[in-house]
Amino acid sequence: MKLQKMFLLFVIVLSTLTVFQACKKEDSGVNVPITQTPTTATQPTPDYSSVANFNGTLATIDFGYNIMGFVIEYSMGFGKLGHPTGVDGGVVTVNGDTIGSYTQSGQVYYNSFNTTNPSALSHVSFDGSAHAWNVAGGNGIPAFSASVTSPTVFAITLPADTARINKSGGLQVTWTGAAAGPDSLLIMLAATSGGSIVRQGLSNSGSYNFSASDLASLSGTTIVSVVKYRYAITNQGGKNYVLVSEVVKTKNITLQ
Repeated sequence: MKLQKMFLLFVIVLSTLTVFQACKKEDSGVNVPITQTPTTATQPTPDYSSVANFNGTLATIDFGYNIMGFVIEYSMGFGKLGHPTGVDGGVVTVNGDTIGSYTQSGQVYYNSFNTTNPSALSHVSFDGSAHAWNVAGGNGIPAFSASVTSPTVFAITLPADTARINKSGGLQVTWTGAAAGPDSLLIMLAATSGGSIVRQGLSNSGSYNFSASDLASLSGTTIVSVVKYRYAITNQGGKNYVLVSEVVKTKNITLQ
């Protein structure tokens, strides 16, 4: 258990650097930009603040890493109620699991992740099942219940972990579980040199190609993140709240 916690903490630090790099470079024409707040525990998450009458997000995330041969899987829940500032909306649960809250810079966040005692959500599965949220209400947030259907787990099949990729040939990213339907895809490349590239709002086709010109500015150790997600919007008291469920998979490669 101590070894698992050590690797989780290492992953968090590494991922924090990755996501903040990703915020620096986004594609033109992307309708849902990547955001990073204390609630996401460093996982890439779409930002729905452009939704009309937007007043909060509730999300479940399944993520996994292969660090030095150790595969770590983890599921978490987070939320922020009230926009643009987070407020205490009372007790929040998903499938019966209570999501704890904390205050940072005067804003209230809900987050099940605790780096000192990491434990996955007990009643949340990523198999196409419903993730049912319940908000007790408070501080202008109404009491409400709503749900979103989760995406299913998948695996990245290309590139291979630790692969060395010649940028002149581009980069093909492929994954399992491709199917027409409600799943959307987000792919992020975050390199130690040259910043990051984000492609999102992609269909679940099973494959995406980055051209040599796409990769021109990137080099060195690069984290490839593929995110499969679904979302639902619920209107409560004249305000819209976005429920998101996503599965995140990563590979570590070298671009040269």
